[in-house]
Amino acid sequence: MANYLEYSKTILTKMSFCPQLLNKEYKKAVAKLSALDAKRLNHWIQTQKFASKIRFISRVV
Repeated sequence: MANYLEYSKTILTKMSFCPQLLNKEYKKAVAKLSALDAKRLNHWIQTQKFASKIRFISRVV
């Protein structure tokens, strides 16, 4: 699902102006991604300016 990971990054970047939309899209992305890709997404988010707006989800696999 690497393509969905890249798609999620694009969507999250575009939604970064609104914390509510950002968190909604983040939750959808984490639900659809594999555990490894979700971890990659979380790592990527931490490098972005909008990281403070995200309420991180820890998934149990």
